Amino acid sequence: MNRIFILLMLIILVSCNHGSNKIITDEKTGKPMLIGSTDLSAFNYPEFSDWYDAEYSAYEPDDFIIEQLKSNLKNIDIEIFMGTWCGDSRREVPRFIKILDLIEYDKNKLQIINVDRNKRSPQKAEKNKTIEYVPTIIFLNNNVEIGRIIEYPIITLESDMLDILMGVSQ
Repeated sequence: MNRIFILLMLIILVSCNHGSNKIITDEKTGKPMLIGSTDLSAFNYPEFSDWYDAEYSAYEPDDFIIEQLKSNLKNIDIEIFMGTWCGDSRREVPRFIKILDLIEYDKNKLQIINVDRNKRSPQKAEKNKTIEYVPTIIFLNNNVEIGRIIEYPIITLESDMLDILMGVSQ
C-alpha cells in the first residue's frame, strides 16, 4: 500500500512540473544545459551559477540610465531567448537580469526560453520569432514587439534598452 501511495505521489509531482528548468546534456560538449522555459532559480544550480554569479556581480550599469528606465518599463513584457552553451548568453543575460533587479522590474512579465544549438525549444516558443542568434531579448508592448537586443548591445544593455523604449532606431 505504501509503495502504491509513493508511486502515485511521484507521478503527481512529475505531472505538475511544466518543464521549467529542464536540464539536458549538450551533445557537443557533454556538459549540462538548460532547455525550454526557465525561471531565474535555474541560475542557482551549480552547473550554471559560476558564470551567472560572476557576470551579475561584475557588471556596473550606468546609474543615470537605470533611473530613466524605472519609469519606462512598467508596461513592457520581455522575452529572452538564450542558450546556456553560448558565451554571449552567459555574459549578457546575467547583466540584463541585474539591470532588471535594479529597476525593480516585475519578473512576472519576464519569460526566459533556453534553446538548443539549433535555436529550438521543446515548446517551440521561438516559432515566428526569427531567433538566429542568442541571446535575443525582445521587448513587447501590448504583445507587439517594439525592439530587440540581439547577441550583444550596440552601446550598453541599459542604453540600448532605453533607446528601444524611447523609440530610437537601432
